[in-house]
Amino acid sequence: PEEFFELSDRLKPRLYSIASSHDAHPGFVELTVGIVRFEYNNRPRGGLCTVFMADEIDTSGAPIGVFMSPTKSFILPEDKDTDIIMVGPGTGIAPFRAFMEQRVFDGGKGRNWLFFGDQSAKTEFYYKETIEDWMDSGDLYKFTTAWSRDQEEKIYVQHRLKEHGAEIWEWFENGAYFYICGDKTYMAKDVHRALIAIAEDHGGMSNEDATHFIEKTMMREQKRYLRDVY
Repeated sequence: PEEFFELSDRLKPRLYSIASSHDAHPGFVELTVGIVRFEYNNRPRGGLCTVFMADEIDTSGAPIGVFMSPTKSFILPEDKDTDIIMVGPGTGIAPFRAFMEQRVFDGGKGRNWLFFGDQSAKTEFYYKETIEDWMDSGDLYKFTTAWSRDQEEKIYVQHRLKEHGAEIWEWFENGAYFYICGDKTYMAKDVHRALIAIAEDHGGMSNEDATHFIEKTMMREQKRYLRDVY
């Protein structure tokens, strides 16, 4: 058995975005986790870490080994009066819940615009009551949803971005930061293409100039297009 373990690869760590603000909840860390369950060869299988958290954690207080992997780039603007646009469908909403809690705690004047979505508002509207409270209080300036299965035509966040392209461009011109969290295989690429299209359509740029603005100016030089994708 020892030789077997020595030959086996180490398990890769599972990284999760923290979904709470330390200032708002001192001493606590909250996560937004989608439990992975499926069948393979007629046997129930599941995500190693998500199923452990859902089914096997000892809630009596036994310690669980974790580690922090702080990000140096996916953070809020230093200027609390800067506007931010957040795109986080599904569990990608996690860091933006933390962002919103921090923005409320800080009391800055910057506007907050959240794009969120999933398959259906009936089953995947995470933090619905919290979001409604932020809207009622004015802390969340704008909230735009994209539910892909609630109508015949599938609607995703990139479609909503294009629909609001003129206003998004106005925010960009005023220095807004743009954040995206979630699936990198499809969603992040589609959102990236939508941003380039917005720069073309509402910034009057050629495709080459729009691509340069999004990928070089905003992302690399100004560092106000930030991504946490996986």
